[in-house]
Amino acid sequence: MDTLTKSSVDNLLKRLMSLASRPLVEFNKYEALELVDALKNAAHDSKHEKEVYYRLVFETLRGKLDQPSDQFRNFIFPLLGDKDHEKVLDVVAKVEKSNLRQIQKSSGAGGVSKNRSYLSSRPPRRCFYCNKPGHIKAQCLQRKRDFGESNVLNYKKPPTSSNK
Repeated sequence: MDTLTKSSVDNLLKRLMSLASRPLVEFNKYEALELVDALKNAAHDSKHEKEVYYRLVFETLRGKLDQPSDQFRNFIFPLLGDKDHEKVLDVVAKVEKSNLRQIQKSSGAGGVSKNRSYLSSRPPRRCFYCNKPGHIKAQCLQRKRDFGESNVLNYKKPPTSSNK
């Protein structure tokens, strides 16, 4: 009986890897999750040495169902090819980081990138009022002194002694 169940665990692993190897248009993440669930149950029934590991893989993948199919599929090979169940969270973190990089690359051309390294290459801000670096006109202390706090939005020149 144990040999039969062990072969069913191996068979389910092969079917799961086969499913994950399909082209993305043929990949179904719900079918993959069903196979992982069956794998978890077969491992439990046979008291397989990786029973706890397969349960953890199932719970991890179930939590990733909201991700697109290509990103979901990226979890399958590393999780099921890894022999040590303590590494599951490391694998998940690596795949999520890789997926995030992919998203940032694809949105980099049209969207705003989260990478802010370009800020260090820009010259510092320069005030259009006093022409000093480090602040903008709306924050200019010289302008506030010249116009007074209540008249900051008034763009007239401050009164001089010759205009009186």
